[in-house]
Amino acid sequence: MFTIIAGTRPEIIKLAPLYFALQKQNVNVCWIHSGQHDADTYDFFGIRPDEKINLNRKSNSLSELTSLLVEKLSNLHLFKLSNNIVVHGDTTTAFCSSLASYYTKKKVFHVESGLRTHKDEPFPEEKNREMIARLSNLNFAPTNEAKQNLINEGIKEDKIVVTGNTIVDATLYAKSKIKTNTQDEVKTILVTAHRRENWGQGMHNICKALNIIGESYKDIKIIFPVHPNPELKKIIKKEIISEKIELCNPFDYGNMIEKLCKSWLVITDSGGIQEECVTLQKPVLVLRNTTERQEVIDMKAGILVGTDINNICSTFNNLYYDKNLYDSMLLPLEKNPYGDGTASQKIAEILSKV
Repeated sequence: MFTIIAGTRPEIIKLAPLYFALQKQNVNVCWIHSGQHDADTYDFFGIRPDEKINLNRKSNSLSELTSLLVEKLSNLHLFKLSNNIVVHGDTTTAFCSSLASYYTKKKVFHVESGLRTHKDEPFPEEKNREMIARLSNLNFAPTNEAKQNLINEGIKEDKIVVTGNTIVDATLYAKSKIKTNTQDEVKTILVTAHRRENWGQGMHNICKALNIIGESYKDIKIIFPVHPNPELKKIIKKEIISEKIELCNPFDYGNMIEKLCKSWLVITDSGGIQEECVTLQKPVLVLRNTTERQEVIDMKAGILVGTDINNICSTFNNLYYDKNLYDSMLLPLEKNPYGDGTASQKIAEILSKV
């Protein structure tokens, strides 16, 4: 039996196609929701976790979350039954699931392995994924660059398989379900920002840059779904003053993909959205100094702008007035560095033979 463990929105989105692919391979697969985030993303895919953990967190401390997850997972009935654990990416859920699996001598299969910035950002994700790779019996790397990162860290090549990224599978599935993918007549800019390294001054700078952009161009509108973290909400609601910027609650996955399809440009510090932008042919400005999705930058589908106000505004201005630059960032699907939408099938075929 294989057990998928997920606890955040990105994990659910990227593991859902694999869950269905395993079922098609007649693999006995179940799902544990760790409780790190809310479980509402499951509704879009029609998935019902077999078990949900109630963490009863008293703070936002990473130490508390880590200790709770390792302890509760280790004692969970469904976790005890399975010898094969599937985790995704770089979350605290993925790290704790891998650690608990190691403690109880279970096999770990790591989807989206090998992403690196080679710095301490993003925090704590960079170290999470390094440790998960070492705890894993098999690493599914989305790209050759990710594979090379793992090899450089001493992971044996026979423990690595390049498969593409399951986010392409999920994005194409969601796109097929939405009502319309026609771009808005006005230039709509979709913004997301939530990274821990951007908390504080970085977020203040992002908001100030958005205000400047909002007031400098007549035919644009900015949609900014605000992350539920109370500290972030406080900063954003205080700093955003332009009437061109619409603050709203986060979208469910289907609505998010629809908003992406309708957008002219995306400005984000998210990792997964960078991959979705490439898949949906949307230029992306990345509000970070480094990215583990370096393929997006190397193929010129995205531009790193960090949180410097002048850099964000000047790069936006270049894209606004230079159509050739804008068009050059629209990669056709066959050039997508993250694959063609068959990653989940490839992974499921491998796991079915374990």
